[in-house]
Amino acid sequence: MDENDYNLSISSYVNTFEEEKRIDLTAVSKALKAIGKEMATTDNIITYYYNQLGIDTPF
Repeated sequence: MDENDYNLSISSYVNTFEEEKRIDLTAVSKALKAIGKEMATTDNIITYYYNQLGIDTPF
């Protein structure tokens, strides 16, 4: 305790560090690209129906 200037904070004496889980950025990038393609397909379908109804698309 003397070397920590009598600091009674638990973090001064106990290592609470937890290693973070590694994120596979390549997999995340692939997933985002796939989602983007799905969104484009959905947007095209929505545009088709809006055109059939004669109204402007929301995007």
